[in-house]
Amino acid sequence: MDYWILAAGGLSGLLFFAHVVGGGKEVHVPMLESDMSRLLKAYTSVIWHGISAQLAIGTGVLLWAAMGPGDGMAIVIAVQYLAFVGLFLGYGIKRLKSIWVMPQWVAFLMISVFAGIGLWN
Repeated sequence: MDYWILAAGGLSGLLFFAHVVGGGKEVHVPMLESDMSRLLKAYTSVIWHGISAQLAIGTGVLLWAAMGPGDGMAIVIAVQYLAFVGLFLGYGIKRLKSIWVMPQWVAFLMISVFAGIGLWN
């Protein structure tokens, strides 16, 4: 059992929970209540739930990898989460002039670092 990757999986699970519960109320529902077209609302829901699925799958893969068999897949999830770090930082800096308006990058970075430490050992 790799406890670093297990911690990464646990953090990913917490992030999934925060996304679904807190983010749904803060982001998804207000977007659906906006005056966007039905098509854009449909795309918003597909993207929102796609991220939910990705977080759930990432959590499962990291927890599985913590038991030993999935180092390659853990690398894929860690790199994918690092891509989210880049997106949150990039759009935070470019559009919001702050990296703290959307602080989700911190969680994605922590998960990737924990997974990386586990993979390195």
